[in-house]
Amino acid sequence: MGHQISSNCWATESGSPRLRSQLSQLLDRLEAIRSDRECLYVFPTRDRNQYTADGFKTLWQRSVHAAMKAGALKAEDRFTFHDLRAYYVTLHKQQTGKLPDIHKNPATTAQVYDRNKEVPRSAN
Repeated sequence: MGHQISSNCWATESGSPRLRSQLSQLLDRLEAIRSDRECLYVFPTRDRNQYTADGFKTLWQRSVHAAMKAGALKAEDRFTFHDLRAYYVTLHKQQTGKLPDIHKNPATTAQVYDRNKEVPRSAN
């Protein structure tokens, strides 16, 4: 298999070699488990395309509600897809001592996703 990651993939521009390797491995696994090798989206639509931003938000909310209804997730433990990115950044920093390369500007990663730090908030 040995997937080549296309030049329009964000991981080739800002990702570390390890991230690119992991992405390539993910694509290889998706290709291996799917009979339809033309669609390698992790979360494809019914017609095998990518979701729009609004469409993905709807999919995510439906999935969260289904998990709560099934008892797999408590209402107070809900999280967003964006929270998963922050979790990864925090875990990566705890394990390696540095932030991963997920943005062109590392300050964005530190400001938005690094949850290792406590940010004082005003009561206003």
